[in-house]
Amino acid sequence: QSGSAGSGTRTNPYSLDAIQEVQVQLAPFDIKLGNFTGGSVNAVTKSGTNDIHGSVYGFGRNQTLTGKSADGLKTKMGSSFHDYQYGASLSGPIIKSKAFFFVNYEQTRRKEPTFYNAGDPGAAVSLSDATAIYNQLKNKYGYDAGSYVGPYTIFTNSNKLFARFDFNLNERNTLSVRGIYTKGWGNNLERTSTNFQFSSTDFTQYNNNVNLVAELKTKVNNRLSNQFNVSYINVHEYRTFPGTLSPLMDIGGGAVWAGTWREASIYNKQQPYLYKRYS
Repeated sequence: QSGSAGSGTRTNPYSLDAIQEVQVQLAPFDIKLGNFTGGSVNAVTKSGTNDIHGSVYGFGRNQTLTGKSADGLKTKMGSSFHDYQYGASLSGPIIKSKAFFFVNYEQTRRKEPTFYNAGDPGAAVSLSDATAIYNQLKNKYGYDAGSYVGPYTIFTNSNKLFARFDFNLNERNTLSVRGIYTKGWGNNLERTSTNFQFSSTDFTQYNNNVNLVAELKTKVNNRLSNQFNVSYINVHEYRTFPGTLSPLMDIGGGAVWAGTWREASIYNKQQPYLYKRYS
């Protein structure tokens, strides 16, 4: 989802194996909910119990498990394609009936080739035109526009760690502490039937997200309760680019692009903040 941790690198903020249930509220009136429009989708994470539970899982596919393209050209996926996801979870008691833990770790690794490369059927530029543009930039201006012959590899990787600890302090107070660490990195280069990009326009985006939450729930009596939350979030997103820094060049009114992608050389956003809520 756009705006969530890791979305800039096509990564989920945490593993689905860490989710116990999902709450969808279309028009909530609870004063504790906010900062959204239209509706709220809330994920409730798993917690430990008095029994020890564990899981190990993995999913994967490569070009032999994919079909042909749906654009009429019936192009096969290249041999460089793969999409792997694997992880493990463990939960149980720290002190029976008093303290519990749940931990999950997951990795994803994906690679795929680009389509509509120079000279391919339906591509925005012929191989001879791409070669002429490359040679002009190289010989006249000394600039290497990058690769343009054959498929270019797009990758998406992520590492995710989730941990949760629950404590029954006494009959009236419970404490929950959870942490999420998400690291995602993936490159970005698109080639379509109307636009061709030399590999110099590629950039790799990185997303490092740390999210820590402590929640204390107190039952005063049968009609009154308190909830105190303290959250620390640190999001760091930045981009790197290949080759030499240069202006982005638009050739043929959007048909061919070369050079450093806009914002790739200056994009570096860091957002640490502390949030407290009492209700």
